[in-house]
Amino acid sequence: MSKPCFVIISLLSRRDLEAPLSYFRDMDVFHLYRSAPYGDMTDGGREGRTLKYNNPVDLYRKIKKIKPDIIQ
Repeated sequence: MSKPCFVIISLLSRRDLEAPLSYFRDMDVFHLYRSAPYGDMTDGGREGRTLKYNNPVDLYRKIKKIKPDIIQ
């Protein structure tokens, strides 16, 4: 049985929101965010499962591609 897939959708991305995601072991976690205005993370500091969306249609396409079991 594969792990459940969990998607978190937020407007902002910050280091203190990203760091705890590495503790999820029993499910695959994706974080979809709109902007990162604080400048405390570089692209190298983000995991491959943290993705920026540009507009609602782009968000929908990313969710459809990921096919999550849970969306928050």
